[in-house]
Amino acid sequence: MRIRPTVVLFSSLALLAGLGLTLTACHQYAYRAHDESPAVNRRYQPVEPRDRDGYRRDLRSGTLTAGHFDDGQDPARFAQWADQVDTLGPEHGFVSGFDQPAIQLTILNEHGDPVHNATVRVQGSRLSSDRVIRSGTDGRCVILPGYDAVDRGVLQISVAAEGSRTMRHSLSAGPGDSVDVVMHGSSSRLPEKLDLALVIDTTGSMSDELEYLKVEFRAIVERIAERFPQVDQRWALVVYRDKGDAYVVKDYEFTSSVGKMVDRLGDQRAGGGGDYPEAVDEAMQQTAGLGWRDDAAKVAFLIADAPPHAERSEDAIAQASVMRGQGVALYPVASSGVQAEAEHFFRAAALLTGGGYSFLTDDSGVGNPHGEPHEAPSYSVQRLDDLIVQLVESELTGQTRGPQRRDIVREVPEVQDEHDQP
Repeated sequence: MRIRPTVVLFSSLALLAGLGLTLTACHQYAYRAHDESPAVNRRYQPVEPRDRDGYRRDLRSGTLTAGHFDDGQDPARFAQWADQVDTLGPEHGFVSGFDQPAIQLTILNEHGDPVHNATVRVQGSRLSSDRVIRSGTDGRCVILPGYDAVDRGVLQISVAAEGSRTMRHSLSAGPGDSVDVVMHGSSSRLPEKLDLALVIDTTGSMSDELEYLKVEFRAIVERIAERFPQVDQRWALVVYRDKGDAYVVKDYEFTSSVGKMVDRLGDQRAGGGGDYPEAVDEAMQQTAGLGWRDDAAKVAFLIADAPPHAERSEDAIAQASVMRGQGVALYPVASSGVQAEAEHFFRAAALLTGGGYSFLTDDSGVGNPHGEPHEAPSYSVQRLDDLIVQLVESELTGQTRGPQRRDIVREVPEVQDEHDQP
C-alpha cells in the first residue's frame, strides 16, 4: 500500500467573519441568494402544446448548460467551506462532519487494476456500527474523518472483494491522504449492467426548468441506450414534493424499457411546494429502497433546487450513507435558485457516495439566475446532455472523460477566498 499525503487547509472564525457568515447575518446568507424570495413558487401555466407523450413540442435537447466538479479530487476545498458554515448551527440544516478533508481509498488488484464493488468497512471510534462503503468502477471510495468518526492518523478498515479473502488493515492515514489497498486475486471486471435512477423535485419552483429537464433526460436515456448497447440497462424514476402537496414521493421501479421510462417522464408536472425546503429525505429513502442490482453500475441523478427541511437534514444524509453502502453513486444536478443549504447537502451527499456535483448555469438563458458554487475548483461549462452521458460513461468504464475542447461553453477558474486576494 502507498500513502500520498496532500495539503490540509483549515479555515478560521476570522475568515468566517470576513465572508460575512456570522450568526447574525446567517439568515440573509442562507435564504436570500436573489432579489426574489425562494419561498415564492410561481404557478405553472403551460402555454405551448404538448405531444401525446407529454413533452412540449417547442423544446429540444441540448439547451441546458451545466458545470461539474468532483470534491473528492480536491478534498480540502469543500472541507474549508464546510468548516465555515458548520458554525451556523444545525437549525439551518448544515450537516456536521464534513469539515475535514476526505481520505481517498483506492482498491486495486496485484496488477494495479481497480477493483469494482469491493466492500469496505470503516471502524469509527464513536460509532455503534461500522460504516459500509462500496468501491466504484475506478476502485475508489471516500472516507470522511469527521462523519465516519475516524481517529486522527489511524484508519481501521476491512476489505472484501470477489476472488480475495477479507483483509483487515490498520493504516496511518489522516485527512487529505490518498491510500491504495492491494487485494491479491481480486477481479477487475467492468460492470456489464447499469441501474440508473432519476430523482426529480417537481415542486412549483422547478416549473421553469422541469419541462426542459424532461426533454433533456428523454434524450439522455435514449443516447445512453444507444451508446452502450452491450450493457444491460434499467431505469427508475422518483419524483417528490413536500408535506401537504398532492403527493410527497412517487417512485417508479426499475424498468428495462426505454419507452416506459420516457412515458413516465412525460407524465410529470410541477406544482405545490410553498416554502423553500422540500421532502428530500423521503425522496432519498425511496431511492435507496429501489431494487438495485448488486453487480450493476449504480447511478442516481438528483435534480433539485432546494435542501431538506433543516430538522431532516441528518436523515437525508443518513439515506445517502445507505446508498453509499449499496454502491450507488449520487450525482446532484442543482437547478436555479439553489442556495448555500442545498449546495452543501448536495455536495456532501455526492462526496459520500463517490459521485460529483453538477449545477445548471445561466449560459442557456433558461430559468431563474443560477448561483455560482462556493469554494469551487476550476471547472468547464458544457451542455447538460453531454455531461450526463460522460458521467455515466465514467461509471461504466472507471475512467473519467472531460469535455472535448469544441464542446466547452466557457471555463471558470478556481474560486479564491478574500484572504487569498492580493
